[in-house]
Amino acid sequence: MAKKKQPSEKDILAHVLVAEEGLLGAALQDLSDYCKEWGIDPNNMLEKIEKIHPDVAEEHEDLLVDLLEWWNKKSAPPPAPPSNCIVIPSYRDDNDVLHVLFTTDFIREAIVKVHIEPRLRKLLFDGGTLTLCRLGEEKVLEDSLVVANQIKAVVRNVLARELPPKCIETEIMSWDPKDLNTIYEVWDSYVPYIEPSNFSVWRRKHDDNYCMYRCPIEPDDTIEFPKTQEFLDRLTDGPAFAAFIYGVWSGLYAGRQVMWIWGPQGEEGKSFFTTEVLSELFGLDKGLKAISNNLATAGGRFGMGAVGDAVMVLYPDANNTMITHSEFLKTLAGGGRDAVSKEKKFANPVTSIVKARVIVTSNFTPHVTRENFITSRIFIQKIKPFVGPKDPSIGKVYRQELPGFLAHGKRCYDELCANHEEIKKNKAADKLLEQVISACNPEWEDFVSRVFEFTAEGVVTIPRMKEILEEHNLRNDYKALTGFLASNYGIRAHQRMVEGERPYGFWGLKERDQAGFSSSSKGLGDYD
Repeated sequence: MAKKKQPSEKDILAHVLVAEEGLLGAALQDLSDYCKEWGIDPNNMLEKIEKIHPDVAEEHEDLLVDLLEWWNKKSAPPPAPPSNCIVIPSYRDDNDVLHVLFTTDFIREAIVKVHIEPRLRKLLFDGGTLTLCRLGEEKVLEDSLVVANQIKAVVRNVLARELPPKCIETEIMSWDPKDLNTIYEVWDSYVPYIEPSNFSVWRRKHDDNYCMYRCPIEPDDTIEFPKTQEFLDRLTDGPAFAAFIYGVWSGLYAGRQVMWIWGPQGEEGKSFFTTEVLSELFGLDKGLKAISNNLATAGGRFGMGAVGDAVMVLYPDANNTMITHSEFLKTLAGGGRDAVSKEKKFANPVTSIVKARVIVTSNFTPHVTRENFITSRIFIQKIKPFVGPKDPSIGKVYRQELPGFLAHGKRCYDELCANHEEIKKNKAADKLLEQVISACNPEWEDFVSRVFEFTAEGVVTIPRMKEILEEHNLRNDYKALTGFLASNYGIRAHQRMVEGERPYGFWGLKERDQAGFSSSSKGLGDYD
């Protein structure tokens, strides 16, 4: 069958002009049919008809108006579909049979884009304004692509169960996934392990990169912070604490110090203050993670999995004072120097980087020795008891004062941490650390000070050291004493060449003429 030839404008106009004998109505109907069939704009034709046959055009005004309305409707762009609809490309043949133009991948990707991503954004990121990684995006790290593909697989499994079998019969299809919880759970289980360079669990207010929590606070010098200042004044070194908070919040601080706030009486408000302030700055369970005593004791890869990608880790009401000897704290406070193994329950372990900083609040001091790795990192702050009536609205006040507190923290940080590696302590904080170190072995500290004196040329041989211990009824404590000397003073048994001989013993020690032993020790509660 030969293909019909489309009439030209001249042919259509000539067809209308034959209507001088009253056949204009039929000619206009033919014109309408031609326009419908060939998609020709009849507006120009109508103008010419009105000019050439004004009398007849007036007689057939209804037909002209109908034709004009039909064409305007035909030429107008189709209305935009609702936001929850997916438009499937389609056309109808001569027999008005609908044909859809899509592949299985098209419909699945369209559903992911229209339904899955917006809901994930709403569920996970800043009320829908941000997303972790766009499914299928190639500019994210390999780990993110793997996760995205795994989520896609889950989405497709959902589609296989939920996609209406007759959806292809409609030009515009609405679809609402019923199994969104499954998608969310799978996504959420992998969130801690996604670390594209442009993603963080936490960002400041004006950062553009993706995040799970965006801090609404910015430093403001015009905001007063009297209640917060009262809290800082009760600390051993309030400016250093403010500098630490600001340094982590600003992202400038690259050191590995651990802030340990010690309140021997309890009820000083240390845990309350840190929770209120840190949750507002970093986002509770987003940039801020809290660990329990059980988790701190267990540590390991499950502890790291619980911490995730936190910016700040809070260990409130700590009773595990020996955590300062653990690899868990050493790695956690490592400032992202080392790769670690993370694992969440029922998930495969992954290797990642932990870049968190740590604040501990406790009624006890940490156990610190001179040789322990934490000695150079621990920053102990003693907090004085709270005096005055309790204010039930103090948490709200702390949050309102945060802009002023951050501005104060910036000034303190600029003064105390110019190298971004170590926040300087004041003399009171240095003295407190020395007292805590001495108190960790009070009996040996007292014993050594009474029995020995430190001198570069002195030496106590191993047999003599054992005799001294036996004289003081400590014959079974040789390893304990030598371990104390090594960890606190760096004194170990070794040989030196002296006047042709090689005495083997503890160099740097000299036995006093008279020595006694007292097991008394100064109580920690007496420290300033």
